[in-house]
Amino acid sequence: MRFVWLWVFVTLLATGCTSRYAAMPEIALVDLRLGEVTLLETGLKAIVRIDNEGRYPLHINGGVYRLYLNDIDVGKGMTSEKLTVPRLGSANQEILFRLNNISFISRIQSLLESNQFSYKISGHAYVSGGLGLGRRVPVEHTGGLDLK
Repeated sequence: MRFVWLWVFVTLLATGCTSRYAAMPEIALVDLRLGEVTLLETGLKAIVRIDNEGRYPLHINGGVYRLYLNDIDVGKGMTSEKLTVPRLGSANQEILFRLNNISFISRIQSLLESNQFSYKISGHAYVSGGLGLGRRVPVEHTGGLDLK
C-alpha cells in the first residue's frame, strides 16, 4: 500500500513539474552593437528579449545561441547570466557573439552592399524547474530589416 501512495505522489509531482512550463519562451533580437575588435576576432553584442507567456516565472540560467545574417552563420554566443522572466512578461539579456574575422571577411562585402538583411537567432536556453531540475529549451526567431 505504501508503494501505491509513493507511486501516486511521484506521478503527481512529475506531472506538476512538466505542466508548469507548458508555455515555451520566445526570443527576439532587439539591438546589435559592435564590441571589441581585434585582428582575428570581433565581438558583437546582441540584446535579446525573452518573452514568457506562461503562468509562472521562468528562471533562465544561461544559454548558447547562433546568429545568422542573410543566411550567413556569423558566430556563436553564450551567456551564463541568470535571468528571471516574470510570468506573462519579458526581460532583456545581453549575449556576446564572437565572429571569426578571417572566415567572415570574404562574406562581409555582400552584407554591406545589401539594402536589406535578414537575421536569425537560434539556440537553447537552460531553464530551471522545481526541485532543482532544469531543462534545455530550444528557441529561435527570424526577422528582417529594410535599410532603404
